[in-house]
Amino acid sequence: MKPIVDGLETEYAGRVAIVRLNIDDPNTAEAKATYKFRLQPYYVLLNGEGQVVDTWTSGQAKTLFDEAFATVLGQ
Repeated sequence: MKPIVDGLETEYAGRVAIVRLNIDDPNTAEAKATYKFRLQPYYVLLNGEGQVVDTWTSGQAKTLFDEAFATVLGQ
């Protein structure tokens, strides 16, 4: 998934913020509680108001992210 996420980060730079969290890092405890993630990889898509739009686990196709980003970006 890293190559896909790296590509999304480049393609959507300035329009979508991609934040990577390590589930084993104690500094992510608040995010783990808020977004209820217990597995890696785990993806959370937030809208501009910070509300959860969708979540995914495991490997996903790039097209899934493209479609979800387009919806949030109003394209």
